Amino acid sequence: MKKRTAVVLFTAVIFLFAAGCGEQKIRLKLPAPESVENIPSFVIQGFTLVSTENAVVDWELKARGAQIFEMKKMAYAQDVEMTILEGKNRATKVFSDRAVINLVNNFTELTGNVKVRAENGMVLLTKKLFWDDAGGRIFTEEEVVVIKGKDRLRGKGMESDIHMENVRLKEEVRLDAKDIGNE
Repeated sequence: MKKRTAVVLFTAVIFLFAAGCGEQKIRLKLPAPESVENIPSFVIQGFTLVSTENAVVDWELKARGAQIFEMKKMAYAQDVEMTILEGKNRATKVFSDRAVINLVNNFTELTGNVKVRAENGMVLLTKKLFWDDAGGRIFTEEEVVVIKGKDRLRGKGMESDIHMENVRLKEEVRLDAKDIGNE
């Protein structure tokens, strides 16, 4: 009896093993995408990305959280604060709800409540803004508001250097001047 039970058990084990070696793949029902490149390599809270040249910091991006996709060479960040430096005393701050950063060339798309505060006192407000690190410029095709003191310049589409010294609005430009001097 023991011999027969052992043979049946051995046959059952071999049968199960052989059935597992077939072509049929078992797919787990996980909340993950089908493509491995769409799965983040890292999920980080308290994310900081720093760009340097010759050991000098050019800019720094801090975010509440970020997802790094190594295969895509992309980072997706949330609640973003970016500081772009030039020299020791010159800094422009950029704030946004989200950012998508190309990790190869640092080209960055900032979206959601984008605010740029330049050292010269100018403030830019828009929904979407692109930062071209290689070209040292910011641009958008969205509506923008540029504020300097009590004056507001509105338009659609904009291009500027990051320190907002050479701002160019493209369309529908309007000026609301509130602070006209007595000269």
